[in-house]
Amino acid sequence: VLEFNSTRKRQSVVCRFPNGRLVLYCKGADTVIFERLAYGMDAVRKVTGEHLEHFGSSGLRTLCLAYKDLNSEAYDSWNEKFIQA
Repeated sequence: VLEFNSTRKRQSVVCRFPNGRLVLYCKGADTVIFERLAYGMDAVRKVTGEHLEHFGSSGLRTLCLAYKDLNSEAYDSWNEKFIQA
């Protein structure tokens, strides 16, 4: 778990499922999540932006949630650096 802080403006967690699947989940401000979306996600960005604008204009506070499947090698490399830090 990477806790929320004002610098990152997001919180992240890596989950390992019983079948071995690794998934990074990240929640945070729309601007922070949107800038990390994969290329080719313009339709998702547009529809989500419309929803966020609608909810925000209604006075609701919003957060975005994103995920990415990870392979073991990428996770192990990152985790080693994280532990050292």
